[in-house]
Amino acid sequence: MRPHRNPVLSILLVISLILFLASLLAAFPYVNSALFQEKHLKGPVKVEKAKGGWHLTVGGKPFFVKGVCYQYVPVGEGGLYDIFADPREPWMTDGKLMSGMGVNAVRFYKAGKSIPQTKKVIRDLFDNFGIKTALGHYLGFWDWPPANYADPAFRNKIKDEVVEMVKAYKDEDGILFWILGNENNYSFETGLRDWSSPEIDAIESASEAKKVKARIYYTFINDIAKAILYRSLRSAARTSIYLEDLSIRARPSARTLIASKRTSANPMYS
Repeated sequence: MRPHRNPVLSILLVISLILFLASLLAAFPYVNSALFQEKHLKGPVKVEKAKGGWHLTVGGKPFFVKGVCYQYVPVGEGGLYDIFADPREPWMTDGKLMSGMGVNAVRFYKAGKSIPQTKKVIRDLFDNFGIKTALGHYLGFWDWPPANYADPAFRNKIKDEVVEMVKAYKDEDGILFWILGNENNYSFETGLRDWSSPEIDAIESASEAKKVKARIYYTFINDIAKAILYRSLRSAARTSIYLEDLSIRARPSARTLIASKRTSANPMYS
């Protein structure tokens, strides 16, 4: 005698199988690009909306970031060590190892002191191993005296530095995107690289003061992002921006002068 089958359970199993196959089909482009991604991709870097969400693309092809923060410092060296100026070229040894483990992008927290030396490292990693570079700028956070984002003169100085960095490296095939800052939002509260102004000091509520500082900082970041987009959109190599504390995406807008592009920061502080 055959065992009795529950028709409801059978229907649920069929539905589950259909949903699983549909999910697998939808995820195929992501899995395919992650496992079988073409190396040495060149062309404009864009963040584009597609089915299922936003895609990072390079030259029109999906780019699935498999990256590491690369901050090589030899034993016996300190914070002043500049990897880009090291004649031993440690990035060549590390690049081979990283490529072997599937890495396709590295993050440098800042550029080197020499533009030609920095370009050499970016090119060596990309040309030899297909590893893209996400180039960062601390936005003065670890300078001394500490950064004061409430000071217009300081903001202009840092903005000019970032624009000069973009101008220097924007046409490198190895550049993936720019990274702005590194946990700079920790300074919204006292205790770490604190900054303020007489207006902020006059606010009695600590939470309100934090919001004001966040608004100042992210407005500043948005201004830098616009300047980067302006520079990038004028060149053949268009690059994206990543903010350490939250993402900045380029969105169409007919009301802006920046080549019909604008950026958006965290709506909580807009």
